[in-house]
Amino acid sequence: MNETSWKKTLELFDENERRLSQMAPADPMPSAKFCRESAHRTLGHLTACQTAWIPYIRQLKEGKTRGSIPINPDPLFRKFGFGTVTWQELLNRFQKKRAE
Repeated sequence: MNETSWKKTLELFDENERRLSQMAPADPMPSAKFCRESAHRTLGHLTACQTAWIPYIRQLKEGKTRGSIPINPDPLFRKFGFGTVTWQELLNRFQKKRAE
């Protein structure tokens, strides 16, 4: 990835964070099986994805040709209870990871 690609990617990340921060809070929806069925589950999934991807992206940014960290957000989604915590807690976790 060159500097222009990184800049565009980071701009998209910032835009998505602004959108999520402006959304009305949504309650957990235990019956939702997929992210598209629940705004809360979508934010939970994005938080899990971000948690999984950030270490990998750091490796690439450091110049490694490929990362050595397995990327799978689903176990993190379950492990950290992203499907059941409050919207504000999810948003806080999402923003905290983003700040890293």
